[in-house]
Amino acid sequence: MMTETKPFHRFYPFLLILFGLMLTCGLAAMLLIGTTSRYMQDDYCYASLLRGNFWQQQVNAYLHETTFSGNRFALTLFMGISDRFGAAATRFVPPFMLLAWLGSLYFFIRQLPWFNRKQWVNRLEAFIIVEGLILFTLGMAPNWVQVYFWRAGMFPYLAPLVTGSLLMGLLAKSLTAGKKRWHWLGLVLLTAFITGGFSEIAVVTELAMLGLGLIIMLLMKKDKKALVLPFTMAILGCGAAMVLIVFSPMNLLRLQRSYSESAPLLQTLVNSFEGGLTFYLATFYRQTLYYASAVLIFTLLDWAISKRLGISSPPLKKTLLWAAGLILATYLITSAAMAPGFYAENSYPSDRAQIVPRFVSLLLALGLGMLAGNACSGIKKRWLSSTFLTLVGTAVLLIIVFWFNGMKLNFHPPAFPEMREWVRANMGISLLVLFGSLLVVGFVVWKTDIRLSLSICLALLGIPALIIGARFATEFPLMQQRADLWDGRDARIRQMQVVGETQLVVPAMNSLAGILELSENEGFWVNHCAAAYYGVDSISAVEPVLDPIQLSAP
Repeated sequence: MMTETKPFHRFYPFLLILFGLMLTCGLAAMLLIGTTSRYMQDDYCYASLLRGNFWQQQVNAYLHETTFSGNRFALTLFMGISDRFGAAATRFVPPFMLLAWLGSLYFFIRQLPWFNRKQWVNRLEAFIIVEGLILFTLGMAPNWVQVYFWRAGMFPYLAPLVTGSLLMGLLAKSLTAGKKRWHWLGLVLLTAFITGGFSEIAVVTELAMLGLGLIIMLLMKKDKKALVLPFTMAILGCGAAMVLIVFSPMNLLRLQRSYSESAPLLQTLVNSFEGGLTFYLATFYRQTLYYASAVLIFTLLDWAISKRLGISSPPLKKTLLWAAGLILATYLITSAAMAPGFYAENSYPSDRAQIVPRFVSLLLALGLGMLAGNACSGIKKRWLSSTFLTLVGTAVLLIIVFWFNGMKLNFHPPAFPEMREWVRANMGISLLVLFGSLLVVGFVVWKTDIRLSLSICLALLGIPALIIGARFATEFPLMQQRADLWDGRDARIRQMQVVGETQLVVPAMNSLAGILELSENEGFWVNHCAAAYYGVDSISAVEPVLDPIQLSAP
């Protein structure tokens, strides 16, 4: 329930802007490093095989066996569109994807009741939530190079998160569209279809989210009839995409030639549920400070928003029930995301595929943070509210202290086992840090307006965001150097091709974060695709490599 908007502390807008700028700096570093993207591995295959009549090549890729997964029709479509602009345009694809994700997710958040007001502060709060979701999703990715830098890994796994965010916004918009509702419903159908066409994990995750989302909305919304048509359109689009992906002629052929047999359905379900549990155990155990930072950001921000808008909190029992339901739904969706890998290859999802459940886990952090923040804002007793904020603020300080104290290569924070060992080895210092943090935060909270203390704690959480951005910023010079070397080699190859050379020998470059480069063997499949792309008979790459220094922990 929402009451009249209440005036917030005068410093809140300034601290909110500061926090937003910190998040923006982190995203700006990601955007900048995306401009170093160049062709690698499958990129050559897509570029060579999708030449000619655009739509005919799309159909051929779907119906016939290729060196890439032609059943992923949306992947083929967008790779074909990208290649129409040439290799030089590859550097703009990651930044465009990042900006499109920001816009799509912002469109969705602005449809929610708490964030649909016209005040600039409300718009800024919505945008900060979007920035936090994206920054931590990419910052926690096991291999950002494969999922953000490389087009052939970006489109099947990151692109459905972009279109899926748009789909959530379109679904919300269609519920209140009035006379223009059919326009939005048509977009829902199309977006759901495209989202499911990027990859197997995308379509299965989308279907799970739509099904569970419909159940949750039916439990929350009084006007249940209004939900049926939008979700039906979305499920129809998703179902059509699934049919095209699963029953593609080349997909059936690929399954027949797979190195491992498809797992039985029951075994796939068991493995998927175990995989979902493993994913979250790994999140809490290995990426502790990342996830704790995200949860606290959303908790503090929603605490501030609930106070500013005067949003009343439901009874504690109802809040806990919603939290439990949200955790269960997220676990089921994450387990669904594990299913394609366990079915087709009987294995845990690859690093780049894990970006899908990672985004789902950050949506869980947002949901839990909103519930916790709203519950805290409803505390009427000053001493109790201050006590809770003191504990939260202490957690914020401890996150920053542990992050800096155990920071590893490329600004990665220590994992939980490393922090635990440090505490055991330095018990006296640990207790001093703990009680010192409690005293500092407690003094600020109890001596100032609680709304100001809340804003300060939120602004402090911009430090982890800056650290994530620093990681990408420090990697940019190396990636830019590699891009310049690739450009030079590309120009040399084209000059050789112009003068009539057909059997090319060029300087080698190192593979990057598991993505293959040209090799000395001209019969290697990447070399074969590259030769077809450049229009020569053969191409081989010989040492010494142009880029001996590589990323150590992407």
